[in-house]
Amino acid sequence: MKKDIEKLNKLTQLHAIASNEVEVTSYLESSLKGQITKDRLGSVVASTGEGGQVLITAPIDEVGMIVTQVTKQGLLKFQNVGYMHAKNSLNQLFLVTTKDKTFLATLIGKPLTYQAGDELPRVEDFKSLYLDAGFKSDKEAFDKGIQIGDMVTRYAEFKSLENDRFISKALDTRSSVY
Repeated sequence: MKKDIEKLNKLTQLHAIASNEVEVTSYLESSLKGQITKDRLGSVVASTGEGGQVLITAPIDEVGMIVTQVTKQGLLKFQNVGYMHAKNSLNQLFLVTTKDKTFLATLIGKPLTYQAGDELPRVEDFKSLYLDAGFKSDKEAFDKGIQIGDMVTRYAEFKSLENDRFISKALDTRSSVY
């Protein structure tokens, strides 16, 4: 069972929003047995044995975002890829994956100390939120490799709970892949 959990951990820590599933497909190509092929959509197909055919399908992507803008202050604006709720995402950690690096960021909104009394009970929407990776300016963000279109995924380590239960990002789709 320990080996199974290690594989599931590995799968959940890969990053793959819709249309950018390279990390997962590369992992599958290197770990599956048999004749490996890919179709034009990027699906990984492993064929083994003889006789009847069985098709096992599973989604490999996860909800996330793509960077759409960098503000003068170095904050990142984004577009959702898949459904997320702002209420559950605010102040959570995310990873911005560039061509060469990965940056940790947090999803922020207007600080509570700057909100008027009537603003406090409202749930923010994604249009009013930013990803903060600590950049001081747009120039710094671009110099460090941030580009429009970079993939953003949740950051959540694979953790064990009581009674052989586990939590992680992408656990729903990646357990299907496993």
